[in-house]
Amino acid sequence: MAFGGDPEGREQAAAWGEARGVVPAAEVGHLLGVYGGGVLLSACAAVPVPGRVAFVWCRGAARHALAARAAVAGLVALQESAWQRSIKLLEALLPPGATALGTPLTEAGFVFLTRLLYLSRPVPGRPAPRPPAEDLEWVEYTPQREPLFQRALELAYQGSLDCPPLAGVRTAAEVLAGQRAAAGHDPKLWWTALRQTEPVGVLLLNELRGVRALEIVYIGAAPAARGTGVADALLRRAVEAGAQRSATNLTLAVDGANAPARRMYARWGFTQFAARDAWIATRPGAEG
Repeated sequence: MAFGGDPEGREQAAAWGEARGVVPAAEVGHLLGVYGGGVLLSACAAVPVPGRVAFVWCRGAARHALAARAAVAGLVALQESAWQRSIKLLEALLPPGATALGTPLTEAGFVFLTRLLYLSRPVPGRPAPRPPAEDLEWVEYTPQREPLFQRALELAYQGSLDCPPLAGVRTAAEVLAGQRAAAGHDPKLWWTALRQTEPVGVLLLNELRGVRALEIVYIGAAPAARGTGVADALLRRAVEAGAQRSATNLTLAVDGANAPARRMYARWGFTQFAARDAWIATRPGAEG
């Protein structure tokens, strides 16, 4: 998760970003090395992606106290640079319990968001555990339907237990722009569910490069539709899409503190295969 400030480190960061389709190798920026006495004490990097967000890495903080202080200085400088570029959100994903970098992140103004749990289930796998809603109209994404998808996303965010502090940091348009730029994006894998012409749910899937899998990058139901079978209908749609694309697995990430969502995914046969601690910093005054 961390890359150095030397040419090799820049090359590693570039390769990471390009492999995930988040940014061309030539555009990896915000790479900062903090030196003392001619020695590289700490190196921090930020990889900006569409949607006014950037992912952050830092290396060297665990060496000694001076390196940790250098990491704090580097992280603060990265934030200042990011805010000047109109980035709204910085995010760092760390292995669980990585306190060596957690402390500098805290001192630099980052806050712990949550532990993200990465889940997977086979396709087709376990059948639907309960009858999904059948009274839905499914609308596929097109540029002309962008306002409808933005509205569906805004409704799904209301009262959501999935990473609540992120609500309102970015607009729905910015969130969708970031998802459209991701590797594997296919507009035929994005749907809004309508009930009597009103959006009640949204499902965004992406194909994962190099593996036969679909990723649920976002799934959510409007407040009025929760508990009415809409969430199960969205998951069934995801499973059906996976079967149509000959995928072997569905994957997703869920806020570890979101107990209702975790119970739902367990009913559908999802099991955990990884975890990461998410830390964030938001631009002062940033509001969707």
